Formats: sequence, structure tokens, C-alpha cells
Amino acid sequence: MSIEDVKERFRQAETVTPISSRKKPEPVVTKRETLSLDAMLARFVQIAKGPLIVDLNNTACRLRPNEFAAAYAHCREQIGNASVPITALWSQHAERMSADVLTLNPAEGQFFTDDRGLRHFNTWCPPSWPQTAATFAKPFFDHLTYLIPEQRSRDDLIDWLAHAAQTPAVRPHFHFLLVAQTAEGTGRSWLADLMVRLFSPRHAGAIDLHRLLNETFNSELSGKVVMGVHEVRAPPDERFSHRDRLKSLLTDTTLTVNEKFEPRWVERFVTRFLMFTNKDDAIPLSETDRRVYAVRCADQPKDEVYYRTLYAHLTDERFLAAVWTALRERSPAGFNPGRRAPENRMKLQMIAAGRSDEQQTAVELVKACPHPIVSSDDLMKALVPRGEHEPYNDHRARQAAVIAVLKDLGKQTGPNKVWVDGHSVRVWILTDPLKWVDAVPAALVDEALKARQDFMHATWMPDLLLGHWQRKPDGG
Repeated sequence: MSIEDVKERFRQAETVTPISSRKKPEPVVTKRETLSLDAMLARFVQIAKGPLIVDLNNTACRLRPNEFAAAYAHCREQIGNASVPITALWSQHAERMSADVLTLNPAEGQFFTDDRGLRHFNTWCPPSWPQTAATFAKPFFDHLTYLIPEQRSRDDLIDWLAHAAQTPAVRPHFHFLLVAQTAEGTGRSWLADLMVRLFSPRHAGAIDLHRLLNETFNSELSGKVVMGVHEVRAPPDERFSHRDRLKSLLTDTTLTVNEKFEPRWVERFVTRFLMFTNKDDAIPLSETDRRVYAVRCADQPKDEVYYRTLYAHLTDERFLAAVWTALRERSPAGFNPGRRAPENRMKLQMIAAGRSDEQQTAVELVKACPHPIVSSDDLMKALVPRGEHEPYNDHRARQAAVIAVLKDLGKQTGPNKVWVDGHSVRVWILTDPLKWVDAVPAALVDEALKARQDFMHATWMPDLLLGHWQRKPDGG
């Protein structure tokens, strides 16, 4: 740096206004809302359970009585010589709106009474897009054609979204998982953003599924018709630990909303999950799964101009209204909300990829095993041997993962323990469950001992067992 450059820097520094003489920015003052008693009566609902006061203009705004009084403490009415808070007059007024409980049910009106006689305040607020020519929704259908090349899967997704727009109160029995295996940035999440624009953030959004399964608070699901789940992928050691909770999340029809520092309430659970992933082993799927509709998506993204134009449509009111019209007018004749998600190639690939090595070995072993009955001790000793310094809880978690996949295959344990070589154990029924579930203990023990001879011969090593069974001429 030359001396002239240094001088110039000093000259610039000397012209900077000293901090002490700079003009301070004007503070931002938010004007307090002033309401009359009539305005409060027309706008607020008192919920007995809580209690809570809910704002009709924004049902997400729920205040406790003391918070309500503090928020509108400046709203007062002169009665004689006394200045009375209007919130106090509102709370005692015979015409104030009230309900016993807060809920969400798109099949009912704003207030309704259930078969127990409880009066509900319904937070459902249906979208009100104007009728617009569906031809303006062409970019929506064009993007889906690129994103999901297979027409059957694409039509099923459009029907599923149309069902959400037409019958939001009925929760389908299946949810979509859109899989792009080799590339990101194809525009799958644009669909979730579009749903938020169509249904409003009140009834659509996005959520971290992994965090939801780990936490007890679930208020993000309240009121949602469509929920996007970006990049489904739980850590390998947790993918099976929340399996039952994930199943409940995809199947339940009622939701007990648990929000921090708020009373719990129950609402109709209508959320449809639109999930995205780049991993084959995103979630543990079983052969008997009927809830997850896995779809293979385009792998190669388009150019920057395409996506700039695509996302610009999310701010185009005419486009949004046209998509809503197209979904509302789509014929529901071919849609069955109770159908089972198809076991297509993508799903089978995810089922296999989602298994650990121990689980895959368990699948191969029980399919090859010629014995209908095996002692649980023998089976677990072969499939999940405990490491020399392995913590007990870690070993139990591995066992639970293997047991889960065996049950996915339709295998089951006997209803009662039996005595095998002086030990009380359960037995696994690997074939002919109708024959063996009611068998006498002696018959179960006899078959378990036959299987034990093979397990002992192969020193409880799965590879040796498989080789032993494969070498037998009759497979037995």
C-alpha cells in the first residue's frame, strides 16, 4: 500500500461523523388496539377448558384471561364515577361467545355440539380462492409431469391433493414419500410450499419429522391438512426406536395437541404427510406397510431459469386460484382414501435398504429355516449375539430391531412359555401358525429341540446354518 493510499484512508476516517453526534433512530411505536365492548363481543370466544380466549380474526391467537385483561387494559368504559375495564364487562356479558372446548373439524361449522353435549369452537377456516380458469394451472401439472414421470403415481398424487381440497375432514390411509435418489434441487419441496399458499399457514406447513418423533410437543400439527416433511432421515440407531410412534402418526384419526405451557385439547387429526428424501433407507418400511406410498422422482434438475419461473408462480394469485379450482373440480371417482399404498419397485427397494445387516440376515435365516418352531433363546443367540463389552441396553435395542423385522414377516411367538432343556422360554412360530399356536407344550418342545440340534451343530452361526440347510437334500 502506498503512502498516498494511507493518507486517503485517514482523510476518509476524519470525515466520518462521530458516534456521539449521530442522530439516533426514532423508536418504533406500535399503536395499541382499542376496542369497544361491541367489538369484543363480535370478535372473541371464551373457551371454558383452559380457560382461554380465542380471537376469531386469528384463531392461533389464544390468550389466558389474565393475558387478555393485560393486552386490553387500556380499553375502559366510564360507568358512573368508575372506570371499568371493558374486558371485565365482556367476561360477564350474557351475549359473549363461548364454548366448552377448542377443536378442529373440517366437517363441522364454527360452533357445534357433540354427542356428549359439549359445545365446540371449531378453528377450521376453509380457503376462499375465487373461481378461476383451470388452464392457468398448467405450470403445476407440467412440473408434476417432469417430477413424476410414471403416470399412475402422478395421477394418484394429484387425486390425493384434490381429495385434500375437496374433503379435508377425511384423512386418507396413505401418505406420499417422494424419492430422488441421485440429485437434490428438482423442485419436490415446491409442492409443499404450494400447499402452504393454497391452504394458508393455518392449515398447511412443514415439519421436522425426526424432531417430532423425539419430542412430546406436537402443536405444529394442530389444524394442518397438508404437512410437508423435508428430507426424511432419522439416525440409524433411532430409526426403529420410534417405529410405533411413526405408525400412530400416520394412522391416528384424533390428535391430542400438546403445546408448551398450554392446556391440552383434542381435535380431529386430518393431516396428510407429503414427505421428501434422497435416501433409500430414509424410514424403516416393512413388507406389511400400507401407509407409505413411495414414488421415484426425476433425478436431474432443470436449469436455473426454470426454477426462478416456477417459484415466481407462488406469488401469482391467478395461478394459485387456478390450481385450487383444478383440484376442487377434479373428479374423485377413481380415488379411494382407504386404499393400501402399492408395493411398487421403489417401495421394495426402500424396504430392503432400510434393514440393518442383522435384520437382513434374520430375514434370510427364517425364510430358509426348515423347522416350524425355534426356541427364542436359540434364534436370538444366532441372530443377535451379545458383544463382549456391549452395554445391556444396546444389545436389547438390537434385539428389538430384529424382532420388529421378524414380526413384519408375519412370524409370531407362542402365547405361553415352555420348558426346553430345563429353561422356561418362548418359542418362535416360523411356519403354519394356525397349526402351532394352539399346539400342546410337549409338541412345541419336541420341535424346538429338533431345531436346537441344527443350531448347536452350526454353533449358532447364521452363515453355517444357511449352508447346513442348503446342503440337506430335502431342506430339512
